[in-house]
Amino acid sequence: MPLSADDIQHYDENGYLIVPAVLTADEVRLLQAEAARLATPARGHRDANVYEKHNPVIRMSFAAEIDSEAFALLYRLPRLLGCVQQLLGESVYLYQSRISHKVARLGEVWLWHQDYGGWRNDGLPRTGERDILSLSVMIDQSTPDNGCLRVVRCSHLMGALDSRFDDETASYPTHVTDPALMARFAAEGRIVDVVGPPGTLAFMTGLTVHGSEPNRSDAGRRSLFLIYNRTDNRPSGSVRREHKSPYVMNRNPVELAAVDDQALARLARAVATESPA
Repeated sequence: MPLSADDIQHYDENGYLIVPAVLTADEVRLLQAEAARLATPARGHRDANVYEKHNPVIRMSFAAEIDSEAFALLYRLPRLLGCVQQLLGESVYLYQSRISHKVARLGEVWLWHQDYGGWRNDGLPRTGERDILSLSVMIDQSTPDNGCLRVVRCSHLMGALDSRFDDETASYPTHVTDPALMARFAAEGRIVDVVGPPGTLAFMTGLTVHGSEPNRSDAGRRSLFLIYNRTDNRPSGSVRREHKSPYVMNRNPVELAAVDDQALARLARAVATESPA
């Protein structure tokens, strides 16, 4: 499933790209079940989970791949990794992974920010759209009501923006984009809701301003964020103070090799066969 020239141009010009219907229904069901398991004490690395500040529910599960064969296969599928390599080059590794859970009625806000606000403090050398990117995999239906990802079109073209460190609003601190600038973006009609059914992919540059509203619906909205980085763009420096989990940074930052593109589908069928009726 290679990206087209038009896809790549849209990503370069707008700072994001949405690609629908990449995963099958069977693959999505497996990921949904695994995401639910990882949100509980049943996962092996409980300290990889972060909880909401004002509600006693999960906010994020870092490093899903270390406790789930399904997620360990997902980020190496050619359907995903091949697209990433088109944008970043052949030699890439997994910089970070996390599931954003957005629990129904309780999932809290993500303030407007650029990811580079944090990555800069990790010592990331470069943050161009050809150096590092975020890939969001929709595990559930994503809508404005359930707190979908929102991006600011073309904001990456402004470079690294001044930000304010906010460690009070939510349980996970954020380098927040200036509210006056956000008001300007809104007035210009540049805020885009990233919506779609489960199995949809959304690519985003490290400089794209993004955030999300609280989940005001009766449906949870989970998405997996995979951060891919070029191997020649590894960060250096001390660990930034806002890290809330020892698994924020990938502990095995090796160059990725693709798995068979049907590996996740085979696992989904095997799990379905083993499950009691």
